[in-house]
Amino acid sequence: MKKKLIAWLCATSLIVCGTVDPSAARAAKKPVSLSKASLTMNTGASKTLKLKKSAGVKIRSQKFTSTNKKVATVTKKGKVTAKKTGKAVIKVTVKFTSVKVTKKTTLKCKVTVKAKNVTDTTSATPGNKATNAPGANATASTAPGNNATKAPGANTTASIAPGNKVTNTPKADSTVSTAPSSSDKPETTTTPGGSNSPDSATAPTDSNKPDSTNSPDNSNEPTLTSTPTVPQPSIGPDTPGLYSSDHATLLKSWDQLISSGDIKLLKVINRNYTRIRTCKEDLSGELVISKDISSISDSAFENCSQLTSIKLPDGVTSIGNYAFENCSSLTSINVPESVSTIGFRAFTNCSNMTSVSLPKNLKSINRYTFEDTPWWNAFCEGKDFVTFNDILLQYNNDDDTNLFSVDIPDGITVIGEYAFYDSSKLTSITLPDSISTIGNYAFKNCYALTSINIPDSVSTIGDEAFEECFNLTSINIPDGVTYIGDSAFDSCSRLTSINIPDTISSIGPGAFFCSGLTSINIPDSVTYIGDSAFNNCELTSVTLPDSVTYIGASAFKDCSTLTSINIPDGVTYIGDSAFNSCSRLTSINIPDTVSTIGASAFADCSNLTSVKFPKNITTVNRYTFKNTPWWNDLCKGKDLVTFNNIVLEYNKNDNTNFFSVDIPDGVTVIGDDAFDGSSKLTSITLPDSVSYIGDDAFRSCSALT
Repeated sequence: MKKKLIAWLCATSLIVCGTVDPSAARAAKKPVSLSKASLTMNTGASKTLKLKKSAGVKIRSQKFTSTNKKVATVTKKGKVTAKKTGKAVIKVTVKFTSVKVTKKTTLKCKVTVKAKNVTDTTSATPGNKATNAPGANATASTAPGNNATKAPGANTTASIAPGNKVTNTPKADSTVSTAPSSSDKPETTTTPGGSNSPDSATAPTDSNKPDSTNSPDNSNEPTLTSTPTVPQPSIGPDTPGLYSSDHATLLKSWDQLISSGDIKLLKVINRNYTRIRTCKEDLSGELVISKDISSISDSAFENCSQLTSIKLPDGVTSIGNYAFENCSSLTSINVPESVSTIGFRAFTNCSNMTSVSLPKNLKSINRYTFEDTPWWNAFCEGKDFVTFNDILLQYNNDDDTNLFSVDIPDGITVIGEYAFYDSSKLTSITLPDSISTIGNYAFKNCYALTSINIPDSVSTIGDEAFEECFNLTSINIPDGVTYIGDSAFDSCSRLTSINIPDTISSIGPGAFFCSGLTSINIPDSVTYIGDSAFNNCELTSVTLPDSVTYIGASAFKDCSTLTSINIPDGVTYIGDSAFNSCSRLTSINIPDTVSTIGASAFADCSNLTSVKFPKNITTVNRYTFKNTPWWNDLCKGKDLVTFNNIVLEYNKNDNTNFFSVDIPDGVTVIGDDAFDGSSKLTSITLPDSVSYIGDDAFRSCSALT
């Protein structure tokens, strides 16, 4: 019955949500994938391929190449430029870490380059007549009170105000959009045999002419006339909606953009919060965004290359990563004072952007936000230190062949994200006392950096701030620091010791992963040790303070030199693989406060012979101590492996014959995965003492009736 219910729910979800793109489903299962598997581009166009990664995956390196540079080129950051018609394949070789195992893969994107297509647009002004040749494609915008007539075979999109009329001759396809108007103004008529070029002759129409015009051979054809709508409020230049490129004609109101799906929103009603999620890439003209928008999502307007202007309203507080990337027709942007955060590559490759107005109180911006724009190039020109609002965005070092050192000038308060990223020849840096924040990735991949003195004024060290600084041997963390970000010192393989101040309450995921630490002093202020915080370090012994309550997944995994560790009273959670493969660990004392021990937490500790188990444990499974001498002794000669009234595993060496099991009285918990894979188990009897059945306890018991 349960399987039928699940099947029905799955079928229902397909009806409601639609079918799933198989390629998208496959990509979701991969640890890394490209944002596009194929691209079709016009010559001269550019698009950026992005790497997408699953949760827990960390990109180590990436290298883009093109199989045919005459057709399409690609930069080291994935920007693809179409050169001439033809086909090419963009390849990216990716080195990444998943579940703390480093792997390499090659991803591909097929690129087809076509010649540019030219589409003509005709705009008729009041009292003028626009003419189209038969079979031409045109977009006609008529002023209030005008009538439009279309030639045979023409495809036209007309925006017409109430009271205007449209007359179609045979084979004409029209899309009619009505908007408010007034007045008895001259009519506009489109007749066969005209021209779409700017040189087409236009002349005022006679006000005494009839309201519609038919070609001689089609005098009996019906006339399509727009129906007047209810009068709407007057439209000003700041009325939200999509306008023609000269801002003279409102092509679609904001409500029409939303209802048609051109722009999609995410609303959080109880927070009075509205975010723009996506915009159709083929939207063309000038866009005025509604005043109720609070945020622009990641990639919301990415590749909207036909938008010539975007007006952001006061009230927008953040602009996401890639939000306007590749909007190549934008020439300027005015970011309102309400915006405090602009994301990574938000305006990158806006190749015609020459004017930018930024808010005074902008707190988050980085060197890649406006990369590859004329404005950014001019802003950086001739500067060693590129700053904005006391944020150091970028250090320009033209000579990347010789080692160098840097003194940051006084007054700088933030070392921005990526400020010295990939400065592989930087050996030392002096920070002034004015610095309060070292941003995410600030010194990532500074391979030659050997030491750094962090002033007492610093309170935050961002994510991956010093990742892969392979030659960093010493660093002080002052007492004022309250936050050490995820992977902050990841892969600092020569960093053997570090002092963590008592102002720190948590050690973030991967903070010292694969570092060279041989000893660590964790202060009493720390309550949380994140996933992989000390994974693969060279620690020999660790003393955890009584304040610690949480030890994350893989926190001390692969610390093969670790011989002892105390787990203090107060710890309630030990994550998956927390001490996996600590091969020199011989004993462990788990306090009674621990209620959860994750899968493989002590697995493959090949010398672990003594374990003190907590009395009140509720979550543990057969893999927690797998491949340890202690576990092997516990299981020896037993069909049913129990510990502290928990069934951990059922050992059935003969899995060819059907069997049944009676769980003895007193057992309170059937542990996670206890009978997993017992394909010949037909029945099981549980006593009244059982109060909890763990996750996947009877998974793959296909014969259980």
